[in-house]
Amino acid sequence: MARESASDRVVGFLLVGVFAAALVASVAVQQPLILVILAATGVVVILIRYNQRRADEDRREADRKSYQERESERNKELFLDEVECYFPFLKEAFQERVSNAEAPEDAFLNALYDVPATDIGTTMYGLPARLPLAERTKHLYVVGKTSSGKTSLLLHLIQDDLEAGRGLCVVAPEAELFRDWLLPMVPDERADSVVYFAPGQLDNPVTFN
Repeated sequence: MARESASDRVVGFLLVGVFAAALVASVAVQQPLILVILAATGVVVILIRYNQRRADEDRREADRKSYQERESERNKELFLDEVECYFPFLKEAFQERVSNAEAPEDAFLNALYDVPATDIGTTMYGLPARLPLAERTKHLYVVGKTSSGKTSLLLHLIQDDLEAGRGLCVVAPEAELFRDWLLPMVPDERADSVVYFAPGQLDNPVTFN
């Protein structure tokens, strides 16, 4: 921009100088035709310069749009790679939404909220941490140091299953887990479907056929 402004100023100064010289020459020799010719030449130079600037602006605008399109496509590909890496269960739904001209961010959030899943918290980025139901049919191994939230996570999953009407089985040696946590969680409408099996209670054995 600075170069173009300096160039425009140089051209303007030259035109002013040429007109001044032409005016002096035409008055001195009493030939107004010289002034007319130089004026016409100046007009032509100005038009050419104007067209050049318009062409340069159009070219820069086209280059800018082309760059933005390339960057948008590259960011879309990077976003898709991250979704495939960290959210493989969203791959198909995300790609379908993007192919329908949804913005990648909107497509990701909509796909994330649409997938059947259990909400287990919120990530550090403010996004919901969701465990898809399809993934829950596979093995789930929860590890962590003491007081890191392992039991809280499992209790949350159990509560979600109870409220959704899904079946579940809990095997644990701690009696207080059942007495203080699990049994109070059971909805009233599912109380009749609860089977509490305590192998140590010989007065109420469970028989297998």
